[in-house]
Amino acid sequence: DEIKELIQYEERITKAHLVLANQAWSALRSNTPENWRALLDADTAALPFLEGAVLRLLEEYPSKVNGLSRTAEQALQIISDGERSPAGAFGRNQQMEERIFLGDASFLVTLNELLESETPLIALSVGRRLDTLAARDLEVRITPAGLDVLAGKADWLDLSEINRWIGGVHLTAGNLWLWDSSSKSIEQKT
Repeated sequence: DEIKELIQYEERITKAHLVLANQAWSALRSNTPENWRALLDADTAALPFLEGAVLRLLEEYPSKVNGLSRTAEQALQIISDGERSPAGAFGRNQQMEERIFLGDASFLVTLNELLESETPLIALSVGRRLDTLAARDLEVRITPAGLDVLAGKADWLDLSEINRWIGGVHLTAGNLWLWDSSSKSIEQKT
């Protein structure tokens, strides 16, 4: 029934759609996030959901404030607020999104980054790695370092080595890009 309601929005694919889609795909594959960020200043009306997708992906770059991606910061906040179940944390994270952003496997990767970093920001009741969000016998809690990062007293990038891909950008200590949510800008850390 929901799909039938969406038919009213159906439109023919035009050259404008294809040009913008090609521009976005090229920007996503680029080895710097600058062209992806530039899409926020472009006319993306041909693909009405593109602007939101561009912004949300930029929020996955380390924050200039504390080094956390939006997903990592949300996860820490949820756990700090008392959620102990990894699956519960995922569900609450989904509720914080404007649109569905990631699946459980991607959220699991984020939790494991927080668990396995040189200075862990979260800890498990048993073990040091989550293999599934549905592990009922495991509880997760925030560490003192996690509280410090969440409060802006410490920067996660000073506590852990980054090695992550976002599109074509390989984030490492030597190629670090920081997101500033207040100015909606991204800059390379030198």
